Formats: sequence, C-alpha cells, structure tokens
Amino acid sequence: MELRDDTHSKSAYEIIRGWIFENKLKPGEKLSERSMAESIGLSRVPIREAFQRLTLEGLLVNNPGKGLCLRHYNEQDIAALYMYREALDGMAARMFTIRADSIEKAYLQKIFKEMKATVAEYHPRYWDQKDIEFHMIIARGARNERILGALESVLLECIYLSKIFNTKQSTPTHLNDVIEEHNRIFEAVSTGDADLAEKVARESVRDGLERVLKAFIAYNRPAVVKPETKEP
Repeated sequence: MELRDDTHSKSAYEIIRGWIFENKLKPGEKLSERSMAESIGLSRVPIREAFQRLTLEGLLVNNPGKGLCLRHYNEQDIAALYMYREALDGMAARMFTIRADSIEKAYLQKIFKEMKATVAEYHPRYWDQKDIEFHMIIARGARNERILGALESVLLECIYLSKIFNTKQSTPTHLNDVIEEHNRIFEAVSTGDADLAEKVARESVRDGLERVLKAFIAYNRPAVVKPETKEP
C-alpha cells in the first residue's frame, strides 16, 4: 500500500480521511490496521482510533466476512442519507433564524461571500472547507448539540459522495447552483423568516440529492463499446 504523504503535524484521522476524499482508497476496499500503520508510519493505536471515528461518521463500515471497508453506496443508501440531512439542515436553519445573534449572521454572510468568490477559481479543498463552515455556522447558531454533532458527520459523508461520483470533472458544473441555494438560505435567515429558512434549506438538500443521484447513475453506467467495422 504505497500511500505515504506528508504526515508531519497531521493525525492518523486527518491522513486517512484525506486519502478517502482524494479517492486513494476505493469503496469496498478492505482496510487493515497493520498495513495502514506501515503506510503512515504510526503505531496501530491511532489507526484504530481513526477507524473508529470514521466508522461513526459513516465513511467506513464493517462488512460480514470481509472486515472493515470503505462504504459502498447504492441509490437507497444515498437517498436515506440525504433524507436524514434534509431534516437536520431544515431544523438547523429554522433554529438559527430564531436563536442566532447578529455576529453569527454577519459571519455567515462573510463565509458565503468567500464561497462566492472562489467559484471563478475553483480549489476543491477550499470550496469544501467553506461549504462545511457555512452549514456548521448555522448548526452552531441553532443552539442544539444533537443537531450539531449529527450534521457534521452527515456533511462529510455527503461531500465524499459528491467526489467519488464526479471523478471526471476537474471543476464541478453545479457551483453556481450551490451558490444560489446558499444565497436563498442566507436571505431567509437574515430577514428572520424561520419558515422560509427551513423551506429553502430543505430544498437545497433535495437539489443536492438530485445532483448526486445523476452523478451516481452516470458513474455506474457501463461503458459503450462501439462495434468494430469490417473493411469492405
């Protein structure tokens, strides 16, 4: 397993999660503590802890007879994940609108502007960071620890899904759609309309589900082999 990277100052969790997001580990691939520890250059204890955390986040799963693997998704798995996220995002947006203070709302605007500015010059890690930050500001401002904890892991899993099924695109084509969806959320919470905030947050997740399912279908579509033409 030749996966060595710049591991200085990074935890085992950060390294393994980075490899997952960079598609260096494939869905269904069996993972072992020993081989991962050798690849990273750490003991098996931090690897075990990283595996446990990534399992709780939904990225890893224990398959009977095979052991610990990177999760393999089907359409039902994807739909179930996004239904869960829709409920979380909707309620977080509602409670943020009611409970967040002016500083939190100003910070949300700042992150939204930074996301908007990066569309012209797309950097995947920076975009993902700002996207997660946008939603986590809302989750923290909702003042509900259960929503906060659940939404963080769900967001990571959704971002991972969008990456593994869009491997052929250097720059995703839906960035402007995401910006418009985030703008509607920001406008709703800024005006104090909790009903609208929940509505547009839920709509944004449903739009995301539609995009991921389309990418999933395209990713799994068999390659068309053109028949050979015989010389006359």
